[in-house]
Amino acid sequence: FFFKQKTAYEIPLRLVGSEMCIRDSKYLKSLFKKKKLTGPVFIAGGDNLSDFDLIKMIDLYEKSNSDVIGLFDVENIELAKLYGIANLEGNRIIDFVEKPSSPPSTLAATAYWLLSESGINNFFTYIESGGDRDAMGNFLTWNVKRNSVLSVSFKGSWYDIGGLESYSEAQNWLEKRP
Repeated sequence: FFFKQKTAYEIPLRLVGSEMCIRDSKYLKSLFKKKKLTGPVFIAGGDNLSDFDLIKMIDLYEKSNSDVIGLFDVENIELAKLYGIANLEGNRIIDFVEKPSSPPSTLAATAYWLLSESGINNFFTYIESGGDRDAMGNFLTWNVKRNSVLSVSFKGSWYDIGGLESYSEAQNWLEKRP
């Protein structure tokens, strides 16, 4: 498959797996090794639904050669407690906390990640040094303390359809779209 956009990008895409949730670091490590993926790798969680222009993440990667994470402002501190939350300096993520009791912001990490070649290497280092293998957010917490991780803060509609309520909201949103 090839992804073509109006800019000069022509990015080869391969569907490499969908049977496990991307938040499972053990699965990703196995997938990266089995498919010999070295980066950049765009990861999109199957439990995310949005109208985001994801090309913005590719544009930022092309300019910076850094990992890029998609963020969405949930605009509510109570809601922010349910997500992994980023604290920014400009567009650089300087801290990331998974489901904080006192969120530093309302900028939730979506399951849209673009990992650079060094990001993939950092991921292997994290796993091989005993990092938590069950949640990708824990890798992000580790990675932002050691490496430059940038972000794109999206506006629009975003649904994490892992729960019944948000799944229902997403269905309603889809039914109203042209």
